[in-house]
Order: sequence, then structure tokens, then C-alpha cells
Amino acid sequence: MKLNAVQTARYLAASEHSFLVSRGVRAIAACGMCEGTPDVMLETYKMLEEAAHSQEAHAFVFQVGEWASYGYYSELWALRLYQWLFDQGSAIPEEHSDAIYGMLYGYHTSVINKKYPSNKATSPGAESR
Repeated sequence: MKLNAVQTARYLAASEHSFLVSRGVRAIAACGMCEGTPDVMLETYKMLEEAAHSQEAHAFVFQVGEWASYGYYSELWALRLYQWLFDQGSAIPEEHSDAIYGMLYGYHTSVINKKYPSNKATSPGAESR
């Protein structure tokens, strides 16, 4: 199969994301969005399967409105949490959804915490003293 430049770039990016998931760097790797039609979603899934580095990186493609999100996951709970975040939309406060995405994408907690510099760990009830 001969790939054009865009297809080659998508394949190489997917291959790199697969490697990071298979090595435990992150639980989820979102490679991108594609048209949410059955044919395009199937074609995208096949490309992900071909680009995968190992059995530890599982391909996913799921519908998000007229589009579909695609990438790799290491554990089913991670994929379900990722889908749940999409389903909730703006019902979850942005700071919480950003933190969850950060953890799924493999960011260290200290990096996630930098987004919230005013958050200081306190003992329960300390704010009422």
C-alpha cells in the first residue's frame, strides 16, 4: 500500500504514540480526530492496528458527534474514563477535566499542579480555623 504524505505522517505519529503507551509512559494517547463515518473510522482503526508496536497498545476509535477520536490505550479503565470525559462535556469543571486528562496522558502530578499554583494541601477543616 502506497501512502501519501498526510497518511505517512499520521502513520508515523500513531506509531510513536503506540510506543509510548506500550512502554507505560501514558495510559492514553490521543492521536487525533477523523471523520465519524463508518468507512473512515474503520480505515483509521486498521491504520492504528498496523502502526501498533505491541499488544500492550490497544487501538481505539470512537464517535464524538460528527467526528471520531482515535488513538491507543493501555488499560480498558483508561479508555472508559477518557470516553466519559468526552461524554460529560462542560458538566465537569475544567480544572478537574484538565487534571484527569493530564494524568491519562502521563503528566507527573507536579506538572499538573503547576496549573493550579494557589492549591495548597491542607488538613481537612483547616479553612474553617
